[in-house]
Amino acid sequence: MTPSSQNPDQKPTPTIDPGEFGETPDVYLEQFGPVWGKMRDIAASLLVNQYTAVRSATGTSKTHTAAGLMLWWLDTHRPHGRVISTAKTMKQVETVLWAQFRSMQIKVRHRFSGARPDIIQFFPDREEHPKWFAMGYNPKVEGTEATAFQGQHSETGHVLFVFEEANTIHPAIFAAAEGSLDAANARMLAIFNPNVARGVVHEWERDGTVSKKQGNLITISRYDLYKDPKWPELEALGGLPSKKRTDAMVKKYGKNSTIVRVKVFGEYPLIDADAAIPMDKVELAIDRFNEGFDIGRILQIVVAWDVAGEEDGGDDNSLGAIFVGEKGFLFKFLVPDWNCLHTQSELKVYGELEKLKAKYWKGGGRDSNGMLAGVTKSNHQSNGEESADGDTGGSSLPSIKLIVDAVGEGSHVPSHMNEKQPDIPTIGFKAGMKSEGVKEYPEVVLSNLISDAWYHARVLLLGDTHKPLAADIGEETVHELTSRKQVYTNKRGEPLVWAIESKDEWKSRNGGASPDRADVFVMACWGVFKGKKKKKFDWAIV
Repeated sequence: MTPSSQNPDQKPTPTIDPGEFGETPDVYLEQFGPVWGKMRDIAASLLVNQYTAVRSATGTSKTHTAAGLMLWWLDTHRPHGRVISTAKTMKQVETVLWAQFRSMQIKVRHRFSGARPDIIQFFPDREEHPKWFAMGYNPKVEGTEATAFQGQHSETGHVLFVFEEANTIHPAIFAAAEGSLDAANARMLAIFNPNVARGVVHEWERDGTVSKKQGNLITISRYDLYKDPKWPELEALGGLPSKKRTDAMVKKYGKNSTIVRVKVFGEYPLIDADAAIPMDKVELAIDRFNEGFDIGRILQIVVAWDVAGEEDGGDDNSLGAIFVGEKGFLFKFLVPDWNCLHTQSELKVYGELEKLKAKYWKGGGRDSNGMLAGVTKSNHQSNGEESADGDTGGSSLPSIKLIVDAVGEGSHVPSHMNEKQPDIPTIGFKAGMKSEGVKEYPEVVLSNLISDAWYHARVLLLGDTHKPLAADIGEETVHELTSRKQVYTNKRGEPLVWAIESKDEWKSRNGGASPDRADVFVMACWGVFKGKKKKKFDWAIV
């Protein structure tokens, strides 16, 4: 979407009056702590440019800057200044941007005659000046209209739109805000971490709405922060990623890896178009977990075990599970990765399966029909993993199954586990076997079983055909999931066969490391669909 009032040849909007108190925004920000160079660049752009985009690494104080500028706008453009804000989700509006706003407002509360903000709104003087306010809006769009963002006008034209995680915000919201930007004094500040090379702000960079030459595209790397003279002061305050931690991240994943480009350098992913799983979808799943997404009553639990080879001492066993609920999915690792040989690992996994049985079967068992055996109700309530109402309906307990990779298959792990756990089926996963296909996309031809697993993981994360997925995963798993490439090949006479790049190719780009945690994730996704090809999914959207 190209803003109607801006083009590459347009001269910057004349500098707006700093306000009643004559304070420029960078000076105003000094009330809240050290102000480093990029913060001043953002403030300077806000004065002279109608559109300002901040493409930033994580951990660079961008939310702190946005909240401070919201306060500056209200304070110095009284009594007609207005601030409209939003973010990726309503939860983030409340607990990130507005939490920062509320915290910082304490330091300047005396300038607003003691007025206090509510959770997502602030009226400095509601009785005398009801149009002087800041507000946080829900980014959810019904249909194609974003009515809450329409008609935001001020007598003096001083309307500031602040969009956090702007690359995730629906184009309809930008379109609605556009009508208010006809006023010369109106401004839009879009701040984002470039986890995907698409969206309205990405188009701004392409069509010239924002650029470094105009001064209204501010790009921020963590190393910009570390080189700034204010870094020692900021480091002493704490709360920002250390240079040592960042250096270690770059060394571990490589400067051109998706996770480092996005989170450290504030650059778009190099392989976004080729990535089997887009980074923004993975981060959305993580956000759901962090926000306590409720997946409802548990229907199925799929445990996946990436078994370490005996020859390397068993140094990379990984164990995770997908919990399938009526309202969505949750993936989590059950234990930290561990080091031991197969016989000991079998006992460890057996113990984890026993914990699941004790928790979800309440010490009972499942008969041959999978019906409830001695248990009629389980009262589940926790972070997304368990049901809000806990009612099983007196019908059945969730099924539990274990997926084991080819290393475990070759070491007879499935047969050993079936002996130890006869009521939990263990299924061997051999990457090179023929794909069973994807029910939702029958036209897609898949190269082999590992491609099948990755494609099913992609289907769940994209969320177009199934209910939402939440994921409790860390930095390493994110890297492994988002840096594996998808390729199209000719095979078996088919013109286009979808395949995941080989593990050896991925390892050659990643210092020989093995993507074990991603393997667990995709095997669990594959296990969800195993045996369901001709059945309707209770958790499908359609």
